[in-house]
Amino acid sequence: CNSLTPKPTPVPTVTPVPTPRPTPQPTATPFAPNSTCVSYISSCTNCSCVALMEALDKQILKGEQAMYARDFKLAVTNFTKAIEMYHQSDYSSLSKEDRDEYTYYVGHAYSKRGASYWELRKYQDAIVSHTKALEHSPGFKRSWDYTGRGKAYYALKEYQKALDDFNKAIELDPYYATKTTPFYDIRAFITGAKNALNK
Repeated sequence: CNSLTPKPTPVPTVTPVPTPRPTPQPTATPFAPNSTCVSYISSCTNCSCVALMEALDKQILKGEQAMYARDFKLAVTNFTKAIEMYHQSDYSSLSKEDRDEYTYYVGHAYSKRGASYWELRKYQDAIVSHTKALEHSPGFKRSWDYTGRGKAYYALKEYQKALDDFNKAIELDPYYATKTTPFYDIRAFITGAKNALNK
């Protein structure tokens, strides 16, 4: 009896594994409301503007928090950092509209730094900061900066300059003639400046 020849064991075929294709990277899309680059900055017209404005806003917020804690030295430091961020940033790709908005925004940092200097009794520094705020906000009403600068002039006994700024603040916002909140109440300063000039 012939022995049966064993059948060869079948070799399993290997199913080739497809080479994974690289995941396509999303391409930049034009700015549109509710796009992924929008957060709380609604005044920008492109994502580059949003990134710059958010970074600046966060730094300004640190200064505001220091002001509320009445740590005015820290506030000055944080507002100064915000100002430096603005001057060191590359906003050449922004539209004129966005550049104007970004420039106006840094005016807030100058303005609040001026108010912090006032609290520290650094009146000349306050004048410089409020003046810079006005320079960075052409075409906008910034009555509070005329008020802040006027108070600094008053503290330095430059009464005519103080009175000119107070009058400008009232011209831009007539309500300043009657405001009673501590920082914005300028009625006593106006009376004092007039009395000093009439001596």
